[in-house]
Amino acid sequence: LHKRCHAQPGAVEVSHDTALKHAVACCLLAHTCAASGSDSHLSSCGGVTVAELDWSQPQHYSYLRPPTFDYILAADCIYHETLLRHLYRVMLAVTTERSTVIIANERRSESVQDAFMQLFSHSFTFKKVPLAKQDPDYSHPAIELYILRKKKGASDANLAAVEAKEAADQAAEAATGLGDVQQLADALPQLSTEPAQQQQQQQPQLQSGQQPQIVRCKQQI
Repeated sequence: LHKRCHAQPGAVEVSHDTALKHAVACCLLAHTCAASGSDSHLSSCGGVTVAELDWSQPQHYSYLRPPTFDYILAADCIYHETLLRHLYRVMLAVTTERSTVIIANERRSESVQDAFMQLFSHSFTFKKVPLAKQDPDYSHPAIELYILRKKKGASDANLAAVEAKEAADQAAEAATGLGDVQQLADALPQLSTEPAQQQQQQQPQLQSGQQPQIVRCKQQI
């Protein structure tokens, strides 16, 4: 979290592996701004705070409430479907309708990209930055830039509904599985007695006083 010089809006970065380097750069920028400015300039310079942000831990971002952040920078955050829902909740928690979310991402998987677009489109508008409008020295065809803005009345209700349906489906599947196991358990005693009954039916019935026939085979040497 940092506030840029000249009382610029606040921003937070939620990037995967470069947040520390960017935060250090912001610290140097703020230090340079403070060292080279006048007294009035010094009073307008902000600071930089670096903290761990685990998307799956609400306590890491529950205190980061809007309108603190005007800009959200997310770099290389769209890479696994299981993490999208956590990132979605973080974005909802730290943005307002006036916030601007900038996402820079490498397209690694079509399924992950589709899941990202489908989930976030419930609460955010999307605008893709064309490659022609990106800096030629820092752009690449595989890197995509998106600008997102929060919709009015956006919430995680759609995600909660999806998760509730998934939980209901899992419970129904588990109940079906238990029913199959119970049916198998009920059938086991009958299955275990059938071979013995069939063997008894196949054995010839001996008449009273009749001796069983014995066949002897001699091995020829």
